Amino acid sequence: MDLSLRPMSTSQVLDKTFGLYRENFLLFAGIAVLPPACVLVFNFLTLGFSNAMTGSPAAALAAVAVIALAGLGVTVLWLMGYALASGASAYAVSRFYLGYGTTIGEAYRLMKPYFLRVVGIILLFSVVMAIAGIALGIVLVICVVVLSIGLGVSVGFGAKSAAAAPIALIVMIIVLLIPVVVVLLYLWAIFAFSVPACVLEKLGVLESMQRSMALTQGARWRLVLVYVLWIVLSLVVSAALSIPYYIGLARMIATSNPAVLRPYLIWQYLSQFVAGSFSFPIVTIAVCLLYYDQRVRKEAFDLQFMMEMVGNQPSTPATSTAQPPAASIPPALG
Repeated sequence: MDLSLRPMSTSQVLDKTFGLYRENFLLFAGIAVLPPACVLVFNFLTLGFSNAMTGSPAAALAAVAVIALAGLGVTVLWLMGYALASGASAYAVSRFYLGYGTTIGEAYRLMKPYFLRVVGIILLFSVVMAIAGIALGIVLVICVVVLSIGLGVSVGFGAKSAAAAPIALIVMIIVLLIPVVVVLLYLWAIFAFSVPACVLEKLGVLESMQRSMALTQGARWRLVLVYVLWIVLSLVVSAALSIPYYIGLARMIATSNPAVLRPYLIWQYLSQFVAGSFSFPIVTIAVCLLYYDQRVRKEAFDLQFMMEMVGNQPSTPATSTAQPPAASIPPALG
């Protein structure tokens, strides 16, 4: 695929994203299966112990303990899988972007030296997002309390105000949630290039996050747009695949028999696995393409890459088209 090294508009980035994903679907979907696979395992474990939770108190307590331990283990596995998938996806996109190719095994093998760094980035980023979320949540609660007091005072002016007060409060909460979500998305955008910077430039945890903060300047709202589009697409795919589950819920309510829901629940878990595996590469490909786009705009990466390629050309005409070894990072990634 011809991914020319030049500045791209957001629409061109999205077009390149879907084109690259379509032409290498099995590769990117294969890389992305690890995180949703961990969730699938935990869901099936929970389903397997669901009968025990309705039995005697001792059996229910034992089932809860097993599920809690399994949840902790699966969380660790999910973190490892997410780190591997994120780093391998960034490497795979870089190979295709620079005109080469790769395989699932090669992508995972070559990002392994940076595995712990990517885990550190994910953990540190999670802490930053958690602190920001708590701070924004406190502000939101204070605003809701103030609004509730104000609405409570207005209720005293008549029955019409009393009837409209709950609706007005719900609308105000929704309006207040919008800037909270925007701030969190913008914060994600600031550190969106951390994993590509780590894997492709061989940087440490803090260096990768600092690199992302510098490189995302001028592209953060584009990243927010990409993330929002990915969320919408994921929700649409998940909702479409969940139609049988909703049918099962209706049957369970109609028959008052929870056992009716079990096969539909299995379908729901499998559909979530499929939706997660299929949608995850979209955001990782788009982020990596924007990472290169910013390097082209800010650092003339296209010129650097062409000069290095010219410098790496063998002097013998018969071998002038040789590519770098498959087991090496493409030239000029740093």
